[in-house]
Amino acid sequence: MKLKIERPIYKILKTLWFIFGGLISLWTFFWYIKILTIGELGGVMASTILLASGIYALSIYIMATLLFLLIRFIIKKLK
Repeated sequence: MKLKIERPIYKILKTLWFIFGGLISLWTFFWYIKILTIGELGGVMASTILLASGIYALSIYIMATLLFLLIRFIIKKLK
């Protein structure tokens, strides 16, 4: 009974995690393209700050994903 409940919740969380990663990637890519097309100094500075926040969020997302996969791999090896 417990396994039947955990499986849909796991699939929902996995889907949300990938959607969240895709949104972070889109945010970063959008501000990267925006920096390439803006010509004025104020716009470049503001866009650079937003791009930096996107890169920071993307790096945290990647590290969290790798940490999760490492822990999952270690648990499977120990079983």
